[in-house]
Amino acid sequence: MIINEVTDNLNYANGRQLKGLLNDLQTVIPGSVFKAKGAGGGKPIPSLRAWEITSQELDQAAKQLGLKKVKPTETQLLLSSQFKHNIHSYQAKDKTIYSVVISTKGQGTGIGKKQLTPTTLGLTGQKFDRKSLIKSAKESLSIVRDKQLQVILSKLIDCAATRGKTKLSSKDLEYLGDSLPVISQDFGEVLAPIYVMSDKDIAEFPSGNNPIVDVQIGNKALAVKALTGSGNSFATVSDLLDKYETSLKKNDKNRAKFEIIKIFHKGTPGSVKDKIVRAAMQANTAEANAVRQIFGDVGSYADLVKSLTNIITRKKLNYANFLKLVQPISLAGNWGKAIGMPQDANFYLTGQGNPPRQTQAGAASYNAHPDFGGADIITYMLGVGLLNKATQGDEAASYNKIVTDIMRKSNATLGRLQIGPDGGLHVAEVPFSKLNFKFQYHAPSHKPGNNAPGFIVAK
Repeated sequence: MIINEVTDNLNYANGRQLKGLLNDLQTVIPGSVFKAKGAGGGKPIPSLRAWEITSQELDQAAKQLGLKKVKPTETQLLLSSQFKHNIHSYQAKDKTIYSVVISTKGQGTGIGKKQLTPTTLGLTGQKFDRKSLIKSAKESLSIVRDKQLQVILSKLIDCAATRGKTKLSSKDLEYLGDSLPVISQDFGEVLAPIYVMSDKDIAEFPSGNNPIVDVQIGNKALAVKALTGSGNSFATVSDLLDKYETSLKKNDKNRAKFEIIKIFHKGTPGSVKDKIVRAAMQANTAEANAVRQIFGDVGSYADLVKSLTNIITRKKLNYANFLKLVQPISLAGNWGKAIGMPQDANFYLTGQGNPPRQTQAGAASYNAHPDFGGADIITYMLGVGLLNKATQGDEAASYNKIVTDIMRKSNATLGRLQIGPDGGLHVAEVPFSKLNFKFQYHAPSHKPGNNAPGFIVAK
């Protein structure tokens, strides 16, 4: 099935109708942002994307415009895997169904990524003592339209100001729901300095995009969130890669492994996908050797697409047969399970069980563009294989030491911020010189270049 094909025979709004709704919504809720998205690129039908709006506000606006809220269909649920709980469906009197996706984390609060950072809150490029930062942080919350959320965020500032002596209530935590991680991550850049500052300290948030340092407190460079969670790309610390390389001797036993990491330096040519393919081949991973046996010695993502296209054309590979072709790559590393295979692979390989719900990955991605969709899956396998080699293989200790030595060349301090299940807030400071780091890579199987390989704090 091609992803653009709609099979439920319902009357979904077309692009022209969605743009009309966009204009109406913008009039009713002028502070929100909307964008019309067409079908294609993994999206089965046209839809509206919405930002800076809560679910309640959207429902009220739709009702005001004469639209009835209805349960999203299976087709509409394919519009987003990341924001599936924020897919909204509305029906007009003529039975036209409108699809709106709120691109945020969380249901009740409607807070999205980067909406509570110092930059968004207007705190960058200024210097604050502790008292003025608390005052300015509270004043900055006026941009949050959700009044209940405003109150809870203000309470979080109080938690930081009292260094954890005050706490959020269970009702506060319940209201934040699954928005808590993104609030901890982004608003944590404001909360952490308030927590750790003395009354004599001066804090300043960088105006530019600093990949590591979130706030400068006197001579202390504090990293609040950049090194927790999903990790950061090696490209963001290219200066540290350069410093490490300068310290290496020509005959250093780790030079060859560093050259693999150096592929992800921002100055090296090629896309993220190109670099993943090149790094895996240069590292001579088991998965890379399996790719060589099937496709030859590819040196880039484009080479992989070209070779795969020739095989698809010659053998007329459907999705199931493609999976059979590449399955040996997923098993080559003997990691205890197949790696990098899409979630629907087992069904298409065995034909057993119930057909999986179609998402943007797997069959949908391959059927839309077999050459690129297939190459993306293979590239993802190579990326995961490289990750496993660097973190689980016989040489994992060497890779971990290299990444640790690279990151310890920074004079930053990690501020580990946590909002616990009891509503308490705590920040622990650890200098980079006392931290261990390791190789990191994660991405969707159909978007292997979504995140470049990089580093993360080792637990």
